[in-house]
Amino acid sequence: MLLEARPETLPKLRDWEKWRGIKLPAPRKAPTIPRTSRAVSKAAKRAARMRPTTPSTPTRRRELAQKAFADVHGKIEREMDTHLRAWQLGRFRTPDPRVAEAEWRRRCQKSLRKAYFNSYRAGKIAATGDAKLTAAEIKRIEKELRAENKYLRKFGRDLKKPEYLQGAKAMQRQGMYSDGARGMYNAAFLAGADPEKAVWWVMTPAEHCEDCLRLAAGSPYRQAGAEGKRVADLPELRQVPGDGQTRCVTNCKCFLRVGRIKSAEPIEAETESDAWLRGEELLSEHGHA
Repeated sequence: MLLEARPETLPKLRDWEKWRGIKLPAPRKAPTIPRTSRAVSKAAKRAARMRPTTPSTPTRRRELAQKAFADVHGKIEREMDTHLRAWQLGRFRTPDPRVAEAEWRRRCQKSLRKAYFNSYRAGKIAATGDAKLTAAEIKRIEKELRAENKYLRKFGRDLKKPEYLQGAKAMQRQGMYSDGARGMYNAAFLAGADPEKAVWWVMTPAEHCEDCLRLAAGSPYRQAGAEGKRVADLPELRQVPGDGQTRCVTNCKCFLRVGRIKSAEPIEAETESDAWLRGEELLSEHGHA
């Protein structure tokens, strides 16, 4: 006779397994939501004190969010580099390579989870000034993390190949996972932006793929599902920089800007270092409100 392991019957089953000497699998714990990082929390508090009616509030809010995201992105880069070096140098204190790979993957998943949640929070601050996540947003982040975990497993298998032993190729591929946090930031920014405003795909002075060139040339866009009169005739933007849908995958150097349509001239950033901040000024010259 098989016993069904329902939550309400687990205590009784535990007593029964001790008596019979049978070990039941431990119930799987639900994943916890990572805590808000110090940099993101600080940005959220400062953004909450800003007056929504002040014209400079959107720009100042985006500046705070970008600094918070830069902190998150720097941490995930360092942590992923530490995990990879620890595995390659055999610092996991186990002779079994399969156990070492599982430990490396567990640490990477934990770091990615913190980075993705905090990157989404930072992007939401840039758009709305609020870092609190809804149930739908948490579900969206969890979906992205499940997809990344599949790629991480494949990456672990590829790291055993001879071409990955030198380290340069492994580091380059590993950077794609930490750069994926940029896609979460942009996704949150676009989701929280005003649907009555248009969206520009802006390129920085870098080497761009054909998809980014096409998306920048086709600007402006409207958000997916937006039906306002001012943006009704614009094409929908169903992707964001760094979400992996372009040929440059997560190595995308572009960013998004939101504003009202008063000019069809293209918008370009002057330098890569201040692209996100300069983008606001350049956009205001083309009718940003």
